[in-house]
Amino acid sequence: MKYRIAIISLFSFSALSAPSNQQLPPLPKLNRDVVMLDSGNYRQPHITSNRSSGDGRVIVVTKSVEGKMEIYLRKPEVLTSHFSESSKGTALIGGANAFSVDMSGGAYFGGEFSHVAVCDTTDFYLRQKALNEADPRYDSKYINDYLTRLSPMPHNGKKDLYKLVVIGLKNNGTSDGNQRLVSIPVDVLVANPKTKNAYIESATPGTMKEGAIYKGDNLLEPTVTRDGRLLVARFGDSTDNVTWKDNNGSDHTTSNANIFYAYNNDQGPCDVSGWDQQRPIKYAPFDNEINQIYGFASQPFRYPDGSLVSPSGSDFTTGFGGTYPWIDRDGNNLFFTVKGRFLEQNDYELQDCDNCLDTQRSLKTLTVAMMGLWTRGKIVIPDNLLNNTDWGFEIADRPRVKLYRGNRGWVDAGVGRENGNNNTSASAWNRNSTIIESTEQLFNYHPQMVPLTPRDVVWYISNGKATDEIVFDDYLDSNALIVSDMNSHFGLEGNGYLRPESSSDVVKVQNAATGSSGSIPLYGSVVGSEYKRIEPQAMGGIKGKGLWLHRTNYLAYDFASAPDNSDGWLLSLFVDDRLAANPGKNYTLVTLASGGYISFNRDEAGRTYIKFRSNGATGNYKYDITDHYQLGGQGWKHFAIEIKKQGNTANSVTLFIDGTEITTFDLPQTMKSGFVLSKGTLKIGEGLRGWIDEVRLYNHLRLNNEFVCNLGHGSLVSTSSGTTCLTDHTQDGYAHLADKGAYDWVGDRIHQPVSVVWNQPRPSEENNGFCLVCHNSNGKFGLSKNALVMNSGVWASDDARRQPMDPPPRILGQIPQYWLKDAFPSQHLSESENGYIVDQVIHPD
Repeated sequence: MKYRIAIISLFSFSALSAPSNQQLPPLPKLNRDVVMLDSGNYRQPHITSNRSSGDGRVIVVTKSVEGKMEIYLRKPEVLTSHFSESSKGTALIGGANAFSVDMSGGAYFGGEFSHVAVCDTTDFYLRQKALNEADPRYDSKYINDYLTRLSPMPHNGKKDLYKLVVIGLKNNGTSDGNQRLVSIPVDVLVANPKTKNAYIESATPGTMKEGAIYKGDNLLEPTVTRDGRLLVARFGDSTDNVTWKDNNGSDHTTSNANIFYAYNNDQGPCDVSGWDQQRPIKYAPFDNEINQIYGFASQPFRYPDGSLVSPSGSDFTTGFGGTYPWIDRDGNNLFFTVKGRFLEQNDYELQDCDNCLDTQRSLKTLTVAMMGLWTRGKIVIPDNLLNNTDWGFEIADRPRVKLYRGNRGWVDAGVGRENGNNNTSASAWNRNSTIIESTEQLFNYHPQMVPLTPRDVVWYISNGKATDEIVFDDYLDSNALIVSDMNSHFGLEGNGYLRPESSSDVVKVQNAATGSSGSIPLYGSVVGSEYKRIEPQAMGGIKGKGLWLHRTNYLAYDFASAPDNSDGWLLSLFVDDRLAANPGKNYTLVTLASGGYISFNRDEAGRTYIKFRSNGATGNYKYDITDHYQLGGQGWKHFAIEIKKQGNTANSVTLFIDGTEITTFDLPQTMKSGFVLSKGTLKIGEGLRGWIDEVRLYNHLRLNNEFVCNLGHGSLVSTSSGTTCLTDHTQDGYAHLADKGAYDWVGDRIHQPVSVVWNQPRPSEENNGFCLVCHNSNGKFGLSKNALVMNSGVWASDDARRQPMDPPPRILGQIPQYWLKDAFPSQHLSESENGYIVDQVIHPD
């Protein structure tokens, strides 16, 4: 049976009118599978989003079933090719079944129990701090609090023993009848560790400890930082109000608090008795017990439009609009979910939809968001496959939707949210697709696990349905003015939740630039009289969502003031034009508020030009780009345009196509004033018919040519004729960058001319322009300029400061012979508290 449905909502991704076939966009070039999860398996390579040991290997399924705790083992050693090219499903786990431990007895959680966290303080940070700052207090704290907790430790020949602490909630049977946080030590013994044949031999729980009285009804998605002192979780929707005390002892009551944190500053790590002050996450930036310790709370929280979550610093009567939390191991970044949107009656044609429109309504908090140190407190929505769809369809209720033009325009709706014990037989299914986790950079000593996205700060991140790479570079760039991936701008609705913000007249595109400049546009607006929408699924873009522009529509960014700029600026974007280009006509790509235009043009001979002109100026400048780009349905192309300034006017232009520098020229004198950034509206695609994606505007010049190549999804390689930017826009992902032995890759040498060597001090990066876009005098924690200063008394392997993609410097337990790169170490090692220094391999001398 077919239905016609329409999206009708105050907050909606679509315009209200139902599109005709001609109004619908044409099929995207990249046919991306966004289903992600079915009844049998994950449909792409997947890293399960559960809770793990400090080294990321032992994982405990967050949500229990039938009173049993399930444990699995991650084994990156099983990979024979890059993770992204492994078979669909959980390749790191293989076909192993769960090791189940019954925790339902009265000595443990008792009956059915809620979600659990793993507390594992395997970390050398305090010892490194002692070395870095010559402060014996750090060394003493490390010895007293952490040395006996290090795991895994070599055990009984060639096994690894993990000493984990599982944190949960005991609902009944406590000493005084109150709901209490509890901890249970669990010793996990792994045979053949750090090999493809590793397996869990045993898991033995110890004596449960009762902790603080719990303020909520349920303990959900708990996470503990690697120091064992910060707990982040949520109370659940059934907890209407929470009363708590602030640092001054004043009482507050918060409704819909949802995400909370508790900091233990007076008990040992992982000690549940220390988490007696459970406070709503909204208070964290004002909590002087934690805001100088954890990066996520170091700056005020901001909504996607840049406005403060708590303007007065005193109003905590409501929550902040998110749920389903996960905090990274250092407490720097908080991930959570916000609302998606509903598919309503009379919008698109549907197939295979009996009850799908009704069931999606209870499954609304599915969109992954983040904020913290690396976003300067601003909430941003990543555009990747974790946000595969904006609709909350379950596995069993997914319809087919007519999203694109023609008979091939039917697509499978992705799984939006799934919450059930047996709805899929996928390995290590966490029973809730909105539970989030990341392996961060833990496994980056294995080349097959290093993310392929050619940027400087990239993690794998997962929820219960998808694993994808998340790039932080543009959030970290303090001088980025526009960071738009063609997903929706989010706003706060009446009940306090964040959700996509749009109306029948205006479609808004997120601007995820996080700097403090008052000139940063709040969002982008899709302007024009023709049908417009944000893609409801992660389709249409070079990655994730793209934006389709009919020829009368364009994307507009309003600058309330002119950006303060002395050197110039750089614009980057992807274009997949679908023009039937007429000779002599200008197809405008960029319109500047200062009067400049950048257009495409085709002559009678079929040659394509890029053309620069300015209001009031006589003449123009055009350059033949036919050898690099031709108008008319060629597929994705990346354009970067750098404008250098001299004084108060523009001086010269450098053009890049697909990451390769094409030409540099001086602007005619009469055009120079038209190519500065000024107050007013910047328009993208005003004369274009086609898809656009990844619009970036930086209030600085290119950092180097590798930076521009990276923006084009490539990396520079050395050839006999110089360097070239290796890209491939005909496929989804970065498989063209997977074979590291096939080329002489020069990008790292450009970004960091002086290499880190494990047994030497880290080199100074104080004058490295690439580093200085993220590290500045206002930067917090590792984003300060101090992070770039050489510490001449400390080797790199003992330095608490690490390169963003470096794994932990030392690995504990059994180290098999030839474990890394088939060469290191030369013999089997059993490493206890000192650990095996992996920096010897990744930063050799």
